[in-house]
Amino acid sequence: MRTDVPSTPTPGPLTSPLVPGVSAAPPAAAAPPVPAPIGTVGAARRAGRGVALVVALLAAVLLGGCGGAGDGGATSAAASGEPAAVAGKEALAAAVKALGESGYAYTMKIDQGTVTGVVESSGKRQARLDGMASGVRFSIEGIVLGGGERYFRTSIPATGVNAKKWYRFDRTKVSKTGIIGLFETDDPTSSRDLAGRVGSAKLENGRITGTYDLTRGGDLGLADRGAIAALGERAKRAPFVVGLDGQGRLSSVRITVPAVGSTPERTLAVDYQKQGMTVQVAVPKTAEVAQANAAVYNLLNN
Repeated sequence: MRTDVPSTPTPGPLTSPLVPGVSAAPPAAAAPPVPAPIGTVGAARRAGRGVALVVALLAAVLLGGCGGAGDGGATSAAASGEPAAVAGKEALAAAVKALGESGYAYTMKIDQGTVTGVVESSGKRQARLDGMASGVRFSIEGIVLGGGERYFRTSIPATGVNAKKWYRFDRTKVSKTGIIGLFETDDPTSSRDLAGRVGSAKLENGRITGTYDLTRGGDLGLADRGAIAALGERAKRAPFVVGLDGQGRLSSVRITVPAVGSTPERTLAVDYQKQGMTVQVAVPKTAEVAQANAAVYNLLNN
C-alpha cells in the first residue's frame, strides 16, 4: 500500500541529547543509489549493512505508508612520548584495542546522516541517527541496557507511533535487525574494521595518515558498485587521517571519498569524546516510556 508522505518542516540545528555539549550537524542528504544481534552486526556492517540499510528500510516505509575536522587534539611525538619506530598500523591497532576497553561518546558524520551515541564500559549503549529518506528528515534512537531491557524512539510518521515516547520492546518479538542493529552493535563506529582496511600507514606527530579501502562497504565505505567501478584503484587507496590524543587513543577519523562523476569529494568523519572517562546512557524517565504496541513492532520488523 502506498500513501503520500506529509510534508515535514525543515528543523533547525540539532543538539544531541546523548552527548551533552556535543552538537550534531543537520543530517546530510541520503546518497544516491550509490545492523543484527550483538556479536553478528559487525559482519553485517562489513557487508555494507550499516546505517545505509537503516535509511533504505525507512525510505521503503515512508514510501509504502505501511508503518502503521582537525585531528581532534593530536599532540607531537615528543610530547606524547611515542617512539619514532612505532609503525602506523601498530599504533592504530593499539588505539582500537584501547577504545574497546573503555567507555566513550562519539559523533559519526557519513553519507546517510549523523549518528551520535554513548557506549558504557559495562556494555550499555545508546545511539541516535538523524538522516533523510525519500525527502523526509527523521530520527531514530535506541537504548540497550542490561537484562534484555531495550528502548526505541523515532520521529518517523507512522500511525500508532508517538514520536515523543520511548517504547520498551521485547527483543524476542523483533525478527529483523536492520533498524535495531543501529544501537545493538557493540562497535557503532566500525573501529575494529579500521586496521584491516588500511593499506599504508604512517605515524607522525600524533597522527596516522595513509590509504584506506572503501570497497568493503559499511558505514565508513562505499556500497555503490557503480561508484566503486568508476573510482577504480582510487577506491582502494582513499586518503585517511586518524588523530590520536596524548595517550595514543583514538580522537578522530577522517576518510576522504574522491570525487566521482557529478558527486564532489566528501569526508566521512568520526570524533570520539570522553574516552577513559565515566559516560552514562540517559535512561528514559518513567513518564516518557510506553510498552511497544503492534505499530512499533510492525515498524521494527518491516
